[in-house]
Amino acid sequence: MQKILERFDQLKYLVLFLCSFFIDAHADDVKGSVYTYDNKPLALANVVLLSEIDSSFIAGAMTDSLGNFKIRTAENRFILQVSSIGYETYSNLYTHHNIGKIILKEDTTMLHEVTIKGWRPSVRTELNKVTVNVSNSYLQYLGSLSEVLGRIPGLTSSLQLLGGGTPTFLVDGREVSEKELSLISPAVITKIVVDSNPTAEYSASKTGVVHITTKSMLANMLSSEISNTSIFARDYVDMVEWNLNEQYGKVSNLLSFKFGYITTTQIDNTSETIFLPHQTIESAKERTSHWRGREWNLFYSMKWDISKKQALWWQYTGNIANVHANEPMHQTVNHVTTDYTYNNKEKAQLHSISAFYRYKFDPTRSLSFTTDYSYNHSHDAGFSDGNNATMTNNKEDYHIAGTKISYSSRRNWATVSTGIAFSKLKNNGKYGYNAYDESFDMRESVFSYYLHLTRQWKSITLQSGIRMEADKRKLTTETAHAFVDSTEWIAVPSLSISKTFSENSAIGFSIGQSIHRPAFKKLDPSLVYYDEISYSQGNPLLRPSVTTDFKLSYEIGDLSLSAAYKRISNGIIDLPIWSDVTVDKKNIKWTSMNIKKSSNFNVTAIYNFSAGPFQGTLTGAFEKPRVKVNYLDGELVLKKPIWYFSANAQYPVSKTSFFAIDGNYDSSGDNGLYQSADSWTVNMMYVQQLFKNNLTLYLAVNDIFHTDKSNKWVMEYNNVRATMDTNGDTRQLMVKLTYNIGKLKLDAEKKHASEEMLNRL
Repeated sequence: MQKILERFDQLKYLVLFLCSFFIDAHADDVKGSVYTYDNKPLALANVVLLSEIDSSFIAGAMTDSLGNFKIRTAENRFILQVSSIGYETYSNLYTHHNIGKIILKEDTTMLHEVTIKGWRPSVRTELNKVTVNVSNSYLQYLGSLSEVLGRIPGLTSSLQLLGGGTPTFLVDGREVSEKELSLISPAVITKIVVDSNPTAEYSASKTGVVHITTKSMLANMLSSEISNTSIFARDYVDMVEWNLNEQYGKVSNLLSFKFGYITTTQIDNTSETIFLPHQTIESAKERTSHWRGREWNLFYSMKWDISKKQALWWQYTGNIANVHANEPMHQTVNHVTTDYTYNNKEKAQLHSISAFYRYKFDPTRSLSFTTDYSYNHSHDAGFSDGNNATMTNNKEDYHIAGTKISYSSRRNWATVSTGIAFSKLKNNGKYGYNAYDESFDMRESVFSYYLHLTRQWKSITLQSGIRMEADKRKLTTETAHAFVDSTEWIAVPSLSISKTFSENSAIGFSIGQSIHRPAFKKLDPSLVYYDEISYSQGNPLLRPSVTTDFKLSYEIGDLSLSAAYKRISNGIIDLPIWSDVTVDKKNIKWTSMNIKKSSNFNVTAIYNFSAGPFQGTLTGAFEKPRVKVNYLDGELVLKKPIWYFSANAQYPVSKTSFFAIDGNYDSSGDNGLYQSADSWTVNMMYVQQLFKNNLTLYLAVNDIFHTDKSNKWVMEYNNVRATMDTNGDTRQLMVKLTYNIGKLKLDAEKKHASEEMLNRL
């Protein structure tokens, strides 16, 4: 395997040469573009060529972000078929290769008119790709977009890719953070596509891309709805939400406002054992956390089709939150018990704005420009009245700005996409820990360039690309005079080849690399209170980790399979470290460290099934990790495999009611340095429409059997053994009422009071 990895490194210098050597003189390209009924380019539509004689599969492709497609074939007569979720399938016989513009009609059984057929989130699996229709399914009634993503095939409940790794999340083409996902309402989402084999265009720090598309109304329409959600359990949440969707002429507006009141309780049991040369320190802690707070969320999106060649999108996400935490603790250290309370008040706000502009020179060439800016402010102050009385005061102001320019062109020899991107972070922060105060300044700049080529021969598709990134990081502190100044370069190549056997079967192989940079919080040098003997602190010296990935994929019918081997260098892991030098009588520091080498092998499967009205999806994954670490006087090898299964099923009870159930199982195994416990959950949902379908009642019961033990683990490293057993009650009863105010047809004509007299002129 080492020789394979060395060969793969050499690919970085050959990939550009290999990608451009694609010529096929015996076939020609079938070219065209696909648009929606409201004259917008439709990305990710499925386009296939079928035989005129027996409708057998010839070749196929997906439309790009501009709705364009190109399929290489030697056939002169063929049936062209175009399909996409939410639209009627288009099919027609052609005797020429220049197809031109195809407009798909709205599928009225799935959009705008809520029917029982639309309540099931229709799922379509392809090679390394899963497409889920959210619009008018029961998924739109969940509390947040994060909850929806946790139930999507191809993603785990923790929003990781099924085969491992963190994806890039894009909302209408704009990259968003996981924090923003929790702020967006599912009611404004139409479609979600999970792509586990993305192009070089996207961030080198991710191993997959999740495309999220928001709703767009029919021309000259106005729609609005209001809802109230209450969650009853140990966690109590009440949210009022209002959504407005409007399109007039070439401009569409989407507005979502949500206010939430939150009060919740959770119980954690934590134990730590520190093995020292002359003594053993044992600590057992029970913490009961009470949170209460208020939150305001705002999401706005504007899309303007200026002309056939130009389009402009604008998007804003805002959040303001105030949270007060009260945590009574009972901690025993070497048989000495202390009772104390930690109080913390936090104020936070997030504002993110972005703009996207696209210009089409012709049907084959386009240029796009994206710019965005985010501001994230947080300020929390806390006090502990234990034996080691502690006061904390942390304040941070993040400013993040980015710009990206992309160019795409369809040539006879290949489809080419290239671009450059630049992003910059600035964080001015302060933290206080009793009498110790520190100010710091963190700055980071990332410059990247990518080139991606796609070449197609009949049933074979070859994709290759390279992404180069330069990362410059600088950190200075005022009191400790710590200084970090580093610049890192990396070239990330990718190569994949796939062959389509029929309309429902294909096979593919890919190799690639990704770089995972540490979260800013893991770099932040702030001291954060943990308990009487422990605290946490970021590590500014963390290095990014690099993953080399070999993947084989296969699709047949409704079954999608993949197997992958990953080699990780400098993996990032959170762990406790004992220090003889105390910080306010605390000796255990929780921080992030790099693990030099680790690897894992995983297999995934996704299957869609149906039996009459009973339909659903089964998902499974197997992962075999391998990590070596030092523990006490020996070496610990972590290699216990992990099994993951999830399932969902839906059944229409009547024309106006619907029942759904889903669940997942996560076996015990080694996740990095953490040895997790078995965990499984079952959730049930019921939807009932009332008053001519204007009012919808959504009922959900989560973790019915109180079996969620996802945060129970054991960690062993150096001379520390730590365990966690969260017995927070995750059982919830969710009640949501949604009232559809209705759709209003806007008059597209300009009326005059003297219209009759003007007409007589």
